[in-house]
Amino acid sequence: MIKSFLKFLFNEKVYNKIIYTLISISDIFFLRRSNSNLKDLKNIFSNKRCFLILSGASLNEIDLNKLKNEHTIAVNLSGLHKDSKDFFSMYLIPNSIYELNNHKGIKREAERKVFRENLDQDYLKSILKFFKSNKTGYHFYEIIKKSTNNKSLIFLKDTLLNRIIIKLKLKWKDRKVFFYKNSNILIDFKDEINEMDIDISKRFPGSDYTNVNVLIILIYLGFKEIYLCGAGYTYNPIYTNHFYDNYIFNKKTSKIKNFEKAKRISKFHQDNFNDVFLFKDFVTVNNRIYGRYINDFKKDHAFVQNSLINDYAKAKGVKIKNITPEGFESPVFEKISWVEVKKILKT
Repeated sequence: MIKSFLKFLFNEKVYNKIIYTLISISDIFFLRRSNSNLKDLKNIFSNKRCFLILSGASLNEIDLNKLKNEHTIAVNLSGLHKDSKDFFSMYLIPNSIYELNNHKGIKREAERKVFRENLDQDYLKSILKFFKSNKTGYHFYEIIKKSTNNKSLIFLKDTLLNRIIIKLKLKWKDRKVFFYKNSNILIDFKDEINEMDIDISKRFPGSDYTNVNVLIILIYLGFKEIYLCGAGYTYNPIYTNHFYDNYIFNKKTSKIKNFEKAKRISKFHQDNFNDVFLFKDFVTVNNRIYGRYINDFKKDHAFVQNSLINDYAKAKGVKIKNITPEGFESPVFEKISWVEVKKILKT
């Protein structure tokens, strides 16, 4: 009733800010002392660089082994990567176990794994175990544990279930776990973004896009150069699929037959899943032929959110660089190739 009255009195932007303020005030009084340890993390990586490992298909065109001596940050299913054992400096997962176990999108993912003979069989086994299980949330925690080490920092969204699972079920005494809180209203602060100094030790104005929240956290930690790896959703055209379900084609098969198969896959996705799933070309990496599938780039809600966090980063003197494969552009973040990154790593 109070919310309805406030909506009647104010426009959406003002309403969202009022609700955010009221929730933030309530955080002070109700079980929010736990976030105080996040204050100690302010600028602990001052002037350092890091690599944000996302799950896009273009990650297959990056050699993660060359990043072993770097600060590497995983998000969501990055930990499924074959080279991720004990690898990540940090891991961030945005949901609670309840949300993951009941997420309709996750449940549908198993159904979308078609033309399985053209998928990496090890990845296929892993993702089917993950997507089809009724314990999806637990698998997430298993992935985090496997792909981090006892020096890694783990960031989880502060939900009661996340806290219960960590404390009672997993008992992660050898992992540093931090819980953060945000409200998805960063867009309502777009006019003030250049003057803001977002404090993640309190409920902060974030986004419904996980990666925007990750970037806010990384900026708070003091990183001055952030490299995006596998951020196909930010490219123009959009590079679809993930590193774990990117289609692979037989190098012994003729180019014509591979092309025909690639087009059949494209048509099947568009006819059955209502996707824009256009075949672009092939790329060979480590003696493997991957099909690259694309979607139309649009200046949509995701574009606005990415532009906003990029503006915030620039105001803080932080450079976000997008490792972008040949044949694609990066409309929001500064474009850099993997070849250029490898040269930087050597210096």
